[in-house]
Amino acid sequence: MIAKNMDAKGETLEKKIEFLVEKKSLPEMLNDACWIIRKMGNAAAHADDIKVHAYDVDKVIEYVAVMWSVKIFSVKNCTDVTFSF
Repeated sequence: MIAKNMDAKGETLEKKIEFLVEKKSLPEMLNDACWIIRKMGNAAAHADDIKVHAYDVDKVIEYVAVMWSVKIFSVKNCTDVTFSF
């Protein structure tokens, strides 16, 4: 949805995210975080055993914090949300 609204070019979501990062419409860290989330999601969907490293978790937390800050995510009735790095 975001990629479509930002008129991203590319055949796959991965390519669209790369396009938006190169165009400076999205921060570089989102490219890394999206890749990690996609890999984790694929592993979960297929019941694969994977090792999750601290770097991966940090990137996902950073991704959520950035998305929150640009108001991509919205939580109703939420009064106590904090992020720490």
